[in-house]
Amino acid sequence: MAYCNQLDENKFSSIYTVLQNKARLEHEQAYKSNVRKAKTRMQKSKCAGQYIGAWQRLFNGWLGNTVSNLHVMDCINSNTVIGDTEGVSFISC
Repeated sequence: MAYCNQLDENKFSSIYTVLQNKARLEHEQAYKSNVRKAKTRMQKSKCAGQYIGAWQRLFNGWLGNTVSNLHVMDCINSNTVIGDTEGVSFISC
């Protein structure tokens, strides 16, 4: 199987950008969802932190050469992270 360290610079950059954007959007959606639920300023401030979702886990695995390029491309093409059922975890600041 081929991993990210075996890609040429253009292909690596292309996949990197797509995964980074998907992880960023997932993070923003989780953050905004929590902020909408917060009723006080204190509750809203506690929403700041790191949201780790399926796309971020896929991105991390791909960069760490534990997820193949084929799996990443399948996920990008289907617009879903295949096999991930963990949801979004949160780490506060």
